[in-house]
Amino acid sequence: MAMAEDSLSELVRTNLQRFSETLDTVEKSLKPVVELVQDEEEMEKMPAADKARAHIALSYAANSLFYLYLKTQGMDPSQHPVREELERVKQAFIRLSKATNADAEVKAEFASKSKLNMEAGARVIAANIDGDKGLKRSIKDAGKSNQKRKKSKKRKSS
Repeated sequence: MAMAEDSLSELVRTNLQRFSETLDTVEKSLKPVVELVQDEEEMEKMPAADKARAHIALSYAANSLFYLYLKTQGMDPSQHPVREELERVKQAFIRLSKATNADAEVKAEFASKSKLNMEAGARVIAANIDGDKGLKRSIKDAGKSNQKRKKSKKRKSS
């Protein structure tokens, strides 16, 4: 009987030590996020998506830890409101991810559609320059030569 108690107490001691080490790791991981969210000046400098990401991460971590706490107390966390809160936070993260990905896609699409027509730009500038005909001619020529370079690049890449 004493042998069983010794092995049980050793098992409990080992598990407690592992739990303590894991908890230390969690604290070290969360410390920068908590400090960032508490630093109002730093948060003001951040883009809105990054602010939201920090808040969502912190909320998810806090709710996850509470979920684990309930388990350690022998409660069924799946029947507790914290489960719904975890799901709500997950959905917020999914919405944020979709929004930031959509934003990046819109920017990429805009960049691909907004090509500068150098020849047309050169004609507009040259038409609005009074007097110096040599300057007008060099601007028009610069626009034409830029278009020729683009066309030759396209032929080479094809």
